[in-house]
Amino acid sequence: MTDGFQPAAAEQTDALERVYRAAAAHMNEQGIFQWRATFPTRDHIVRDIAAGNLFVLARGGELAGAVAVNRSLEVAGADDADAEWNGALPFAALHRFCVSPRLQGQGFGRELLRSAEALAFGRGCRSLRLMVLETNRFALGLYAKTGFAARGQFPFEDYGTFLFMEKDIPFGGSLYPASLQSKLGSKP
Repeated sequence: MTDGFQPAAAEQTDALERVYRAAAAHMNEQGIFQWRATFPTRDHIVRDIAAGNLFVLARGGELAGAVAVNRSLEVAGADDADAEWNGALPFAALHRFCVSPRLQGQGFGRELLRSAEALAFGRGCRSLRLMVLETNRFALGLYAKTGFAARGQFPFEDYGTFLFMEKDIPFGGSLYPASLQSKLGSKP
């Protein structure tokens, strides 16, 4: 696996599934039940890869993290929920954001967010949106430090309350050069 931020490939499905399972277990051990033992499913991973929406961050030949980037909040009713969105349109939505538990605390979360931001900007988006469980203090801290602001709440089945968060993408995207943005494509 080449180091850097890149589209996920089908041959990475098993490695992605292992990282997501480890992340879910790690969150559950900390009392954060945003992802249950089976989320995200292998089907989520396969569909995200096939749609060109799943991206990985690799370091030292190892899968450090992953994120899906598309244009929907994906949860039934979430796109129509009462939220005070203030960001510029069009937006990109981040899903299944994950850093391998073994590699957390080393800046990979910030790097993954900056890379997703550059990708979204390259695809013509001017803001980022996401949903995060209100008890996921680690993710909330990272998102706040990188410029996301709360925009509303969404109660979801037996998971609890999710917060909608949003961030405008600065002109030109993140600190990543145009060469990275063009490499990742301009697909909406």
